[in-house]
Amino acid sequence: MKQLMKQLKQTPIEILLQVDGEGKTTARKLYEFLNLAKGQFSRWAKTNILENAFAENGIDFEGFDINVEGNLTKDYKLTASFAKKLAMSCQNERGEQAREYFIKVEEKLKQTISKKATSSNDEKAKLLRAEAMSLNAKTRAFKTLLQSMDNKKLSPLAMEVFGLKALESAFGADVGNYLPKVEKTYSAKEVGDMLGISANKVGRLANKKRLMVYQSF
Repeated sequence: MKQLMKQLKQTPIEILLQVDGEGKTTARKLYEFLNLAKGQFSRWAKTNILENAFAENGIDFEGFDINVEGNLTKDYKLTASFAKKLAMSCQNERGEQAREYFIKVEEKLKQTISKKATSSNDEKAKLLRAEAMSLNAKTRAFKTLLQSMDNKKLSPLAMEVFGLKALESAFGADVGNYLPKVEKTYSAKEVGDMLGISANKVGRLANKKRLMVYQSF
């Protein structure tokens, strides 16, 4: 017994409690560290964990099965906060050591969470800045395209089409459904070839029937 106590004093507490990356230890490891009565773990766990009115399964602790010398038995994962409370209820030197240790574990967890939150916020800020820069570049490109129309003598229809195509080019927007519907027109020569008459005759007939359309693109 004296040799075991000497070994416990020399072994770092984090090794004895085997706290994982989430700051959790097991009930059996805590029970052993607190140097509580051997053979009474199940009774202690029932009273202090399962029947604890201030602890909630799935939040403060979570049960799991382990194999001990060929027998299936129960153990529990404990959060740092809950393990600290259990240690405080054991009013001895070991309880105080465990309490102080779990306070440090909680502080470290808070720092880790804070760093992750800060890192996440930094990434979001970078993405927002990148999106804003991309939008500004697209807006400038769109304005440049529109300004290039000032020096062109275009019909209102051509202006509308040019503007929509500029929008499509700058922002990648699909403007297909917004393009104006235009009936197909044919030149006098094309009509003449289809009817087997000269382009001049087609022109005279179109003028007479007021079918001639002049486009400026």
